[in-house]
Amino acid sequence: MDDPSITSLSRAAAMIRQIATLSLLSCVVGCGADVPETDVAEDEPTFTDGVATSADGVAIHYDARGTGDPALVLVHGWTNPRAIWGEHPATLSRTNRVVALDLAGHGVSGADRRDWTVDAFGDDVAAVVDQLALERVVLVGFSMGSGVVLEAAERLGDRVVGIVFVDTFQDLDALQGSDSPDEDDQFEASIRAVWGDTAFVRAFAFTPDAPDSLILLVTEMMPEEPYDHWFTVDRAFDEWVAAELIPTLQRIEAPIAAINTAIPPTNVEAMQRYVPSFTVDTIAGVGHAGILLQRVEDFDAILLEIVERFVSAATETPETSGRNDLMSQAEQDRRVDYIEFRTTDIEESKRFYSEIFGWEFTDYGPDYTSFTDGRMNGGFESAPAVAAGGPLVVLYSTNLEAIEAAVRENGGTIVREIFEFPGGRRFHFTDPSGNELAVWSDR
Repeated sequence: MDDPSITSLSRAAAMIRQIATLSLLSCVVGCGADVPETDVAEDEPTFTDGVATSADGVAIHYDARGTGDPALVLVHGWTNPRAIWGEHPATLSRTNRVVALDLAGHGVSGADRRDWTVDAFGDDVAAVVDQLALERVVLVGFSMGSGVVLEAAERLGDRVVGIVFVDTFQDLDALQGSDSPDEDDQFEASIRAVWGDTAFVRAFAFTPDAPDSLILLVTEMMPEEPYDHWFTVDRAFDEWVAAELIPTLQRIEAPIAAINTAIPPTNVEAMQRYVPSFTVDTIAGVGHAGILLQRVEDFDAILLEIVERFVSAATETPETSGRNDLMSQAEQDRRVDYIEFRTTDIEESKRFYSEIFGWEFTDYGPDYTSFTDGRMNGGFESAPAVAAGGPLVVLYSTNLEAIEAAVRENGGTIVREIFEFPGGRRFHFTDPSGNELAVWSDR
């Protein structure tokens, strides 16, 4: 269902703004509203209600409970307080340390911020993690909070075991430029016009069969009017998405996964261009707010499974996993870790190298495939032609003659027959696209 008040926005702005609108309308409590009780009493032994100081001096309120490792840090979306997480801090704390915080200008945290930026929100999260001295964390961001956890991850470095997006960034191909001032004003006017409208809340934040009690809970606990700085935040987030999202994704070293609603569908291939290991799990039959508030057990089960995968990946080594799994691992610093070839026919390249050398491939759209040979990772990118020359990639084999024969049988061309060199023997060949490689052996 389309909102006529935003149809004049660009495709990218409409997507991001819809996420923001849903976050705002799914707010279980607004800033300054009463916070509903959870089923964990604040006097339980592991509960901590604290305040950290962000880099610009703003007070950031948080609560923490549980003791398991890694800690799960829950970051809400636009206009939400930490209470948007509902029962999850209590239920997840049965297995893990769980931290939920109010970003500046949200919930009970300070609003005396001069520069409302995604960077500053990343500082908020880092301040809480630092104050609690958390050594290993999984950052979980809902809606706009997904951008915030990316900024926090850059500050926290190798303490971040993984990142989980919740119902956001479903289609990077839809991202374009940021909005004009007129479009910003239109968006703000549209939100103010429908603020507190129960029909709008149901249509955009929930599915039609969501219980009336949940709709009423949301609308009754929203503040009487939206706060002015929320719209400054929205504009800053829009600009950050347009300029910084993709470069930030490319810099992040931690693995990233998502838990999204089934509608709209997630464009996995688009995300995997920048985060090759990206995975997504979906929860059907819920809206943007319902993914947190309706299917609590399902959400927790998916999240904990993702965390388990993150932990397993973080503890793997080449000796235990049989391969260097992530090209950004700290132990690979300053080593050759990824090789990329051009190919005129991706399917033929996959057939050629899997048949001869046993490489395993993972496709990322029609124009790119990655491979692993059990030790080294690389990829093939579609190109109209392959230029000769460049660095020579040298493979190893225990049976040089057998590999040479296999190259011939599978459409490769031997360009230098087997010859001896100090330390062994080798031959050179070109693959069906024209890439020249060599194979050597010490036998």
